[in-house]
Amino acid sequence: MNTVDPRTFLSQECLGKVLSIVQFGSSIHTPHPGDIDLCVVTKKGNFFEFLLAKPFASVPASIDVSLVREEEIGNPGSFRFGSHGVHLLLSLREGVALYGENIFLKMPVPTTAQVKASILDRLYDYLYEVRKLETSCKGVESGLRKRWPKFQRLVLFLLDAGDKATFPEVLTVTDSVVEEQFKNYGLQYQHEFTTTGFERIWEIVLAHNSQS
Repeated sequence: MNTVDPRTFLSQECLGKVLSIVQFGSSIHTPHPGDIDLCVVTKKGNFFEFLLAKPFASVPASIDVSLVREEEIGNPGSFRFGSHGVHLLLSLREGVALYGENIFLKMPVPTTAQVKASILDRLYDYLYEVRKLETSCKGVESGLRKRWPKFQRLVLFLLDAGDKATFPEVLTVTDSVVEEQFKNYGLQYQHEFTTTGFERIWEIVLAHNSQS
């Protein structure tokens, strides 16, 4: 596990306004992650003072920081994290507290149904990006290529009616496992992103969702 020390880029003054810093995502599970995801939660009533101190001026390029206010942390039903919904709460709960405590452990665990609904909403964001590509005839952005393996694993979780695939553990399964499981749904695992490949998988997801 690759953990970071937030004191290397946040001053003691800034840390005094922070409730919790949680490292989450792929860096928790893989030895060579592309980046390190941190969630910084500011204390109630301290958000603007925290920003005035320009806290992230010295953050290394390999660290991706998401900023949340304590006031924004509610129940799982209303949880939002940028364009992510309650499914990311599970990743945050599995994260490592680098400063303070993991505040997300105090929130109720969302149900599988809530998580699947949240992931389906997230995939609609991907669909928007893909359809923009199809209508603009521009080249594929690196972000879509990068997230393509993750997308297919999210799809596997959505399609698994037997709940053998669990989230976020499904994000770390091997290509061979996804490939084998996809066959059960008439899908072929694709290593390279294409808009057509996305649309074929999306068609199966929608059909499965309308039946559930």
